[in-house]
Amino acid sequence: MCPWLNHDDDLKADVTHSEAKKLKATGVDVISVGVGKHADFKELKDIASNDHLVFRPKSFGELEKIRKELTTKACQTAQAPTTINRPLTVSLSVPRTFYLGVSCNMSTNTISLSPGAFYLGVDDAQFSAILFGSQVSQLFSFGQYTELDKISAALHGAQYSQGGSCGMAGAFQYAWQTSFTTASGARPDVPRVVILLTDSQAEN
Repeated sequence: MCPWLNHDDDLKADVTHSEAKKLKATGVDVISVGVGKHADFKELKDIASNDHLVFRPKSFGELEKIRKELTTKACQTAQAPTTINRPLTVSLSVPRTFYLGVSCNMSTNTISLSPGAFYLGVDDAQFSAILFGSQVSQLFSFGQYTELDKISAALHGAQYSQGGSCGMAGAFQYAWQTSFTTASGARPDVPRVVILLTDSQAEN
């Protein structure tokens, strides 16, 4: 879990909100998922595209409970039916500081959600994943994996750590500058969604 912030909290929050605003200005819908008591509800609302795209499970054990609603909201942002069988690009932003497999399990569940929720493929839904913390990196790009088991293996194989920075601003900046570009496999004129997972406040 990331530590509580110091007296520079307001400045760090401003940077995060600024980058989130830039991302949303490009037409990307942002869904925020804050787990536990350390997630800042006001910050989650500021990050998300609207208040209906904010999720606050009380614990990691409750993540399962939000899967169906999260599926529905992701579909609604793309103006798609509840079962996605049309093009959609979804970028998962996952903290490096999640541990014991929580982040990769949540990310995989976010994709699988419920049977048949997302049709993955070249002409259907595609996912990418960003790991954020003191540094930001792309775990995999859009179209790199079109099967759930391969996406799951990539998420489970990522390097997670306990403690450290919980910076979000870099994740948003990376998303709009790098992830959602044709060079990273993003398709033009396809609905774009970011699902940000966190269990703490922003630290940049």
